[in-house]
Amino acid sequence: VSARAARKQEDRRFLVRLAVAGACAANVMLLFLALYAGLFADIEREFESMFRWLSMAMGMLCLLWPGQEFFKNAWHSIRSRTPHLDLPISIALAVGGLCGTINVIRGEGHVYFDSLAGLVFLLLVGRWIQRRQQRWAADAVELLFSLTPTSTRRVTPSGEIEEVSIQSVQRGDVLEVRAGDSIPADGKIVLGESQVDESLLTGESRPVRVRTGDR
Repeated sequence: VSARAARKQEDRRFLVRLAVAGACAANVMLLFLALYAGLFADIEREFESMFRWLSMAMGMLCLLWPGQEFFKNAWHSIRSRTPHLDLPISIALAVGGLCGTINVIRGEGHVYFDSLAGLVFLLLVGRWIQRRQQRWAADAVELLFSLTPTSTRRVTPSGEIEEVSIQSVQRGDVLEVRAGDSIPADGKIVLGESQVDESLLTGESRPVRVRTGDR
């Protein structure tokens, strides 16, 4: 339960960073829309400077908070000497942010914070989809292990019932499966009949009737 709660809390933090990245990207693009429109409408110098500084502030916020995941992963990859995709992504974000900041301070040249904020947002969206797929696969494996019994009842040659672990079951053993039990191993029914839920294997929602001789 604690592990599941920790995963939920981690997902909430990730969604908060994703929302911040989306808000920053949207606002920076609006500022750049005004800047691009000002190229054809002779925007006043003080407004242009204000829009550039605001775009830098929100762009750096996007890089340093939501985008910190890429920088942390890149740093870990450098320390462990196992480079991966986050390393070139972090280099591109850092170089773009540095060049954009220099151009804002100089008051001339192109600033790249609209592209950087949009890139961080799109990368985080892709990372979120990847996390959800991995979480779904992990939950499916966890469910499979939870449905697998750890012990079973073995019928001895004298007819007595003994409880043994799954690992000790061998070919030729006769196992007792009672109503409501999970079937511990593949085999053939030597006595009795019942209905078995095979939905995990076949997807069929209705129980299947089995009898002596069925596998």
